[in-house]
Amino acid sequence: DVLGAGRHVYVKGERPRRLLRFASDGGLLDHPELGALLQSRAKDMFRVMEVPAQCVGLLFRNGAFLRRLESGRYVTLLDDVHWDLKLVDLREQSLEIPGQEILTADRVSLRLTVQADFRILDPERAFAEVVDVGQAIYRSVQLALRAAVGERKLDELLGDKAALSGELRDAVGPRVAAFGVELGALAVRDIILPGEMKLLLNRVVEAEKEAEANLIRRREETAATRSQLNTARLMAENPVLARMKELEELRKILGDMDAKFVFGEGSVLDKRGGLVKSGGKS
Repeated sequence: DVLGAGRHVYVKGERPRRLLRFASDGGLLDHPELGALLQSRAKDMFRVMEVPAQCVGLLFRNGAFLRRLESGRYVTLLDDVHWDLKLVDLREQSLEIPGQEILTADRVSLRLTVQADFRILDPERAFAEVVDVGQAIYRSVQLALRAAVGERKLDELLGDKAALSGELRDAVGPRVAAFGVELGALAVRDIILPGEMKLLLNRVVEAEKEAEANLIRRREETAATRSQLNTARLMAENPVLARMKELEELRKILGDMDAKFVFGEGSVLDKRGGLVKSGGKS
């Protein structure tokens, strides 16, 4: 049996009895033989609460906060007291804020998905200040996101998501720190455009790429023309070079013919008599 505080009387018999006194810390029991007692027939007279590793427990008695419990096993008596244990994970957690539909400064409707990482540093303060930590962070990110996107145009958002993510973190970090939470990475993961806006942007990008291609083509044509002009100027200033170029081109044209050439002074085109027939070809 389990006896409360006070004086108790029992009848001696053949079976020996032993009295174990348990220290009680605010209703929590502690004794070296507590584990053995929980394996006996008296185990149904106790309430066992477990706090896993990497977590802490916030213990409430009759609705009032009693104390913080580190990881381990805790035992109380089954009595009229109402016990409530809230577990708090101290590891970093991730929260996704999906599909927030927001208007930009140029009246374009977007849907943005945000990923936020956080860690609870002060569990007592967090549960004292807010009902649900995740929902509080969700609302803070949502409000900051609407304010930041509403001040930007579409091109700014698509061009620099990192700047938007940094502004959100600067705005949300102090808010969540007020109730004992440390904000980790916070980033805009996806920006989803309406269907008609996607088609319009695709046409704009296609036109920009076509203009860039035309510009590159004109630059190449200009460079080729400039190169030809420089070659022509160089050949005009150097007759020997022009003669060599002329012979090279003529060799390419008549390369498959069995012919002999005899050149004298002047231009090759003026030396028609210098072409000698050989093997029936000319």
